Amino acid sequence: WGAGLVFVILVMAILAPLISPYGSQELSRDILSGPGIDHWFGTDRRGMDIFSRTLFAPRIDLLIGLGATALAFGIGIPLGTIAGMFENEGKFGGFCSQLIMRGMDVAQAFPVFVFALAIVAVLGAGPTNVIFALAFVNIPVVVRQIRASVLVLREQPFVDAALIAGWSRLRLAFRHVLPNALGPVGSLVSVMIGFSILMTAGLSFIGAGVRLPTAEWGIMVS
Repeated sequence: WGAGLVFVILVMAILAPLISPYGSQELSRDILSGPGIDHWFGTDRRGMDIFSRTLFAPRIDLLIGLGATALAFGIGIPLGTIAGMFENEGKFGGFCSQLIMRGMDVAQAFPVFVFALAIVAVLGAGPTNVIFALAFVNIPVVVRQIRASVLVLREQPFVDAALIAGWSRLRLAFRHVLPNALGPVGSLVSVMIGFSILMTAGLSFIGAGVRLPTAEWGIMVS
């Protein structure tokens, strides 16, 4: 059922220009009208067709969800790899690992929604800034997951063999350890995309995310 619902939403977003009776920002003289033949879901206070905007809304939500997730993984994976591979490995390596993890502790010390709201307040509202804000609050989750996997893998015999063969720990981390650590992280992708979409809707609902007249589910609920 979940996969089917996601598929329907994706098809709806892709085919929105073909199946929607009106444009996502098209105005009409019918203001706050109830559901009817002309407007299946009625119209909002600006006269825009709610059904058409419901079809177009997943486009911006999915874009933000995918963008925030990709950015969080792009930053979190290298940081988590370094934190796990160099933990307790010399003064400099141990310092870098502790610095990364203490930074993640600080980021996770605040409520996620409040933290994202504060970042958007500093950067300003808009899809691009929402992507940066959501990526920032998601990075600690990726870092901790990658670090946990790397800590297990670095104890494997192939790591010792590579170090004896003269490989540097940094090269070994990204050449062999990281590819094997990505498996458990794959399950985070779908969860993080969904979480990002939910956070986008919440930020837009209170006026701190996507702004009108863009079609977005949170601002429509508001």
